[in-house]
Amino acid sequence: MNTYRTNAIMVGVLFIVGTAAGVLSLVFTNSILTALDYLMKVSANENQIILGALCILLMLIGALIVSIVMLRSDDFSKGTAYVGIVTHGLDLLRILISFFVPQAGIILMAIAGPLYLVWFPLLARDFFRLSRSGSSDR
Repeated sequence: MNTYRTNAIMVGVLFIVGTAAGVLSLVFTNSILTALDYLMKVSANENQIILGALCILLMLIGALIVSIVMLRSDDFSKGTAYVGIVTHGLDLLRILISFFVPQAGIILMAIAGPLYLVWFPLLARDFFRLSRSGSSDR
């Protein structure tokens, strides 16, 4: 199997796993976090909250790996890959640090949040460019 196909399969699988993990995090936590007495429900359903948090971590780690694979690939621009690495790296760091230093988590999200608004259009541009080039030249 050539490198292009391997990279494409890896990126596709990680996008699917990351998306599923994000949806599962909502499935596990939405009914708890949207309740009027959510603090009571959080303390009563700790395992569901932990499972939801692990799903979010899986989603962010998958997105970070996708960005690293993009950096190694010639099919995506290096700018898209670097913005993805910085964005998902900061967001992952925010999740890990927020438990110990909540103020640092807020600052990291203030940086990573707007970077998502840069990364998604760059990603869409690269996907449109790839769809126009087709796979006949590979």
